[in-house]
Amino acid sequence: MAREFAPNVVALDDQRIATRNLAPGQRVYDEDLLTIDGQEFRTWNPMKSKLGSYLVKGGRHFPLMQDSRVLYLGAANGTTPSHVSDIVRDGVLVAVEFSPRSFRDLLRMSEPRQNVVPVLADAWRPELYERYLGKVDLLFQDIAQRQQAQIFAKNLNQFKPAMGILAVKARSVNVAANPREVYEQVARDVETLTEYSVVEQVDLGPFEKDHAALVVKPGKAQRRAETRDAPQARDEQPREERPRFERRDDRRDERPRGGGGGGGFRPREDRPRFDKPKFDKPRRSGSEWKNQRPGGGGGGKKRDWR
Repeated sequence: MAREFAPNVVALDDQRIATRNLAPGQRVYDEDLLTIDGQEFRTWNPMKSKLGSYLVKGGRHFPLMQDSRVLYLGAANGTTPSHVSDIVRDGVLVAVEFSPRSFRDLLRMSEPRQNVVPVLADAWRPELYERYLGKVDLLFQDIAQRQQAQIFAKNLNQFKPAMGILAVKARSVNVAANPREVYEQVARDVETLTEYSVVEQVDLGPFEKDHAALVVKPGKAQRRAETRDAPQARDEQPREERPRFERRDDRRDERPRGGGGGGGFRPREDRPRFDKPKFDKPRRSGSEWKNQRPGGGGGGKKRDWR
């Protein structure tokens, strides 16, 4: 049995979700086609879609209606945009992709779907695709770059959408940091650069490792406190200051000197000194050394060295 929880989106009994297929009989990837109440639905795999995993994980903000206008940044091959196209049947989906290789697959997906406008452009330059949009209801971004927050903030300030969802890939921002700290840092950057505030944060694991979805809405939020400056819990006691251990070089002059029982350290001046014996070597001239070599000159008798 299926339950509709959003326009053209149903939840199945096996905890899967599906969207009503806008192009019946056609698949975009390896999804299953189901017939429910005489209509064809496509299963939405959360392992291959950030937006799908956000819904399966219980995301509370999903503003898409049948006539919504959506700007999708980082459309890639069109897996998730195809499901968004199923939902906004009477609306417009502008799918922006930078990679020419992925854009070819996106074009193939959009051919039977009249509500999809594929654009080959850089998300850093929203003026390139601004003419395809008027009012934007939802801005969704899935771009694996270090400056994800800055790209998202620039498009928020340009289009002023009613809501935005940012799929944060922590390893693209900082591969060595804790993913939770990266999520907080990205949220602070977005709130600092825009007039939007983060209203929901959902970790997308285990479907997407080290990923999170940040939902923003218009309205300036209070500035987030830095993680390292966060106040301590009430029942947490301040840590006891550890004793400082000096380096070995600092204590070099304080080491005990003198012999104390069996093999202790002795200062250099107390050690027995042995004078190096001197041997008087006879000095020889060059002609004398020459006479000793095989075949050398001089009047000495030559030896047969063969």
